[in-house]
Amino acid sequence: MLRMGAMAAAVLVAACTAVSAADPRDSEVDAFLKRLNMVTEDGRRVAEVGLKDLLALAILRSLTLTGAKLGEEIAQSQLSVARSQFDPTVTTLGGFNRSVSASFSPSAATETTFVTSTARDAYTFSSSLGKKLASGMRYSLTYNEQRASAKSYIQKDVGSAPSPSFEIAPIEASALTGSLNVPLLQNAGAEYNEIPIRQAEVGVRLSREQSRQSEATLLRSIAQTYWNMVGLTEQIKVQQDAVRLSEQLLQENRLRLQSGVLSPADVKVSEAQLARDRQALLATQSDALATEDLIRAALNLENFDVGLRPIDVPRLRQEEVRYQELLDKAYKSDPALAILANQLENNRYALLSARNQDKTSLALDLSYVLNGYGKDPTSGVAGFPYTQFHGYGATLTWTLPLYDTQAKEAIRQALLQRAQLEAQLDAQKSSVSVQVQSAIRNLRLNRAAVETARVTVALQQEQLQNELERQRLGRSTSYRVAQVQQELATARQLEILARVNYEKTYLESLLLSSSVYEHYGLKSRAAP
Repeated sequence: MLRMGAMAAAVLVAACTAVSAADPRDSEVDAFLKRLNMVTEDGRRVAEVGLKDLLALAILRSLTLTGAKLGEEIAQSQLSVARSQFDPTVTTLGGFNRSVSASFSPSAATETTFVTSTARDAYTFSSSLGKKLASGMRYSLTYNEQRASAKSYIQKDVGSAPSPSFEIAPIEASALTGSLNVPLLQNAGAEYNEIPIRQAEVGVRLSREQSRQSEATLLRSIAQTYWNMVGLTEQIKVQQDAVRLSEQLLQENRLRLQSGVLSPADVKVSEAQLARDRQALLATQSDALATEDLIRAALNLENFDVGLRPIDVPRLRQEEVRYQELLDKAYKSDPALAILANQLENNRYALLSARNQDKTSLALDLSYVLNGYGKDPTSGVAGFPYTQFHGYGATLTWTLPLYDTQAKEAIRQALLQRAQLEAQLDAQKSSVSVQVQSAIRNLRLNRAAVETARVTVALQQEQLQNELERQRLGRSTSYRVAQVQQELATARQLEILARVNYEKTYLESLLLSSSVYEHYGLKSRAAP
């Protein structure tokens, strides 16, 4: 009997929790409902639905995929932040400061002045433009304007009021400073300074591949459950036929009992067989309803008060799948391989960064200042051409860390992580190769299983007809007829199982090569 096991149910329930609880009037749902054909079965409204529509709607409404797309946006934002390190910056400030300095006489007995103080007022305005280059150099250009004035006071004795001594008229001091920082060893070159950008780019690709992986998992869960529902639907038909046949045999045997041809025991055998067939039918119908509920939950159709009936039927495909062709496609499209490849690239940048930090820090700082003075705001700029007011300097800074093990350990960790990722990549390639081999082998075996099951069903049908004819002639018993009838039902169920397993295996080959989108006309949300 074909039933959804606990594992399959758990997988689909996990997929159901990944589906959005959007408004039932959502446009995707409305379009989906309009495409459905409504029929009536046993007094119940049933919607005929195809796998293509289910997959398309699941992609549109999956919260897992919505979260993955948000992850891509976050990664894009992090990339923008990484690129902003080379954006120019402007810093502007203004302020006021008063400072007082005092000088004391060495002896109050010999001096007429106890203390002389000077109050200095300064208004400051500064604006600076700075930028970091990909080479690691930093430059800045700063304009500074300062207006300063001073007053001097004399205090003749302790506690006496100070009296003005002299006043310095306000003076405007202007300065234009250019500075350049040049790293010579550590952080020298675009290869090192662009590492955050390259890592952020890898992050974007990683989030995209993770979205593809989540989408493939979702498609697999929905499709496998759909084919389970197909199998249950076919099985219900088989069991309904078995119930009708058992009812007919029971009616015929009761007539034979009245005619004295059969014993009451033979009638009891027919009644028991009918009870078993009805029980099996009810159990399968219950499984089918549970599967419908899972599908409705996955599509957020809890208010869709109709049944669901699959319209796709399993069918054999004669085209052969070539191993090398499928393997090449699987290597190119497998999200897990792409994730590991991007992690390896990210590790390369981490190793490069660690080796950069292990270098000696040697930097050259250059500066040049144009000074000018005046009495009015910005009038000091007129003095900039005079070299007598220019200032400049050069500083070479060499930082040599002693007993530094942090950079060495970072290099060692990066190398170990690289070896680990390479081993995982080889393992995943081996796993993909085995999956491809298994898919091709199972396609062939399941195709043969379907053909064999069909032959078995035909033989069992012929055997049942022979037993029925023998029973009419009195050469067979009801027990033997029930046995053959059960064997036919089992053979038909095995045929259904074989055809469903073939479709599931074919689905795996489509997922391995990412051909599932083309096959069902789907549009991936994980595509860039």
